[in-house]
Order: sequence, then C-alpha cells, then structure tokens
Amino acid sequence: MIKLAIQTNDSDLQSCKALIQGAVDQEIHRLRLSLERTDQALNQLEKKYQISSQTFRENGVAEDLEGGDEEYITWMGEIKIKEQLLTNLRQLEQIEYVTN
Repeated sequence: MIKLAIQTNDSDLQSCKALIQGAVDQEIHRLRLSLERTDQALNQLEKKYQISSQTFRENGVAEDLEGGDEEYITWMGEIKIKEQLLTNLRQLEQIEYVTN
C-alpha cells in the first residue's frame, strides 16, 4: 500500500484531493489503454509463432523469427513495456489518499 498525504494551506482540502485523485485516475486509465495495445501486439506475435511471450523470452532467438533482429527487438520490447506498465499500474492502484 502507498499512502499519499495531502496537506495544503488552501481552505478546500477536498477539492485538492479530488484534483490529485483525478490526475492519478487519468494516468491509470492511460496505462490500461497502453496495456491493451501492448497485449494486442504480443498476442499477434504469439499467434504468428504459436508460442507464449514467456517461452519466447526464455528461449527465443532472432534466427527463429521471419523478421529476424527487428522482430526480436520488437517482441522483447513489447514484453519489457508490458512489465513496466504493470508495475506502474499496480503502484498507482495501491495509493491511499490521506488528508489532515
């Protein structure tokens, strides 16, 4: 869990909290959309080669792919992007807002 303490000299603390929470919610939405696009790209590659991304990550080499190095870099890049998106999404979803 991540606790985000919000303190302000502004008289409307709830409005400040709502503003911050709204920005975080927008980022969560953006991350989910990005994750959907990344999953689509990974699914296309998995379908094309009939292997999971996990198997590819553990055993794949560029020589096994029609697109060679470029396709290897694309696939590995999408895997890394997905990992980072999931990490960021989990962190933001854990935020608990605390006001004083």
